[in-house]
Amino acid sequence: MLRYIILLFVLPFYSLFAESSVWRVSKAGNSLYIGGTCHLLRPSDYPLPAEFELAYILADTLVFEMDPSATNDPNFTFQLLRASSYTDERSLKTILSQKTYRKLAKQCEQSGFSIEVLNKTKPSMIMMMLMVKELAKVGVTEEGVDIHYYARGLKDQKKILALETAEFQIELIASLGEGLENKMISYGLQDIENLQDNFDVLIRAWKEGNLTKINTHFVAGLREYSQLYAKLLVNRNEQWLNSLEEFMNTPEIELVLVGVAHMASDEGLISLLQKKGYTIEQISVPL
Repeated sequence: MLRYIILLFVLPFYSLFAESSVWRVSKAGNSLYIGGTCHLLRPSDYPLPAEFELAYILADTLVFEMDPSATNDPNFTFQLLRASSYTDERSLKTILSQKTYRKLAKQCEQSGFSIEVLNKTKPSMIMMMLMVKELAKVGVTEEGVDIHYYARGLKDQKKILALETAEFQIELIASLGEGLENKMISYGLQDIENLQDNFDVLIRAWKEGNLTKINTHFVAGLREYSQLYAKLLVNRNEQWLNSLEEFMNTPEIELVLVGVAHMASDEGLISLLQKKGYTIEQISVPL
């Protein structure tokens, strides 16, 4: 309890003196917190940075990209798998070039999957499966910031909201990279080759709230694929901005938890909020 009391009182004095992946957004006496998250973590990445704990304590409402409870619904899994499968004459063999298909087949074998079994699965879903499997090999086995605070929020009876519906997320995953399947597979396979080093860099940048590094290492490369970049980040950020502005008109304090990549770049949420005239403070808690 004493630790929590200390945290409540240090915020006004230590804002802006150091960096974290949590920001306070304020205007006209109202405020919310926005936290850039990692959806999967290693056991060694816990405990989470104290700034998240502070924002959680102060928040009345938790806001997630999608309601986490949806993933526990068997119908969600069924709908996702159905939407992520070809139901016509298309298959991996017809969609991908021979060169890309061979590379993907090799990675599938290394990851313990059969590409023949997955032949009717869309590339976006296959890359998700491969990434999760390879992340587990380097110790990324823990649920991330979102699920951690969702479970806490349920116990503490905090209000839970979502920026997107489960149906939207299913459509996003299933349609990702349509028409760019070869490029998307190549981009994803390159990420897998450097997975351990990339994840280490990501976690360090995330804990420091280093948006420059996050942009350079994890967003700039995606920008080369303009369709993917727009669908994954830009379009969603613009839609979420409308919701954030609605939250700013309520007396309650929200903690919005979304992937940290959504914070970086000129099209990121932090920049968009600043352009709208909101005061942004990158908060820090001294240890």
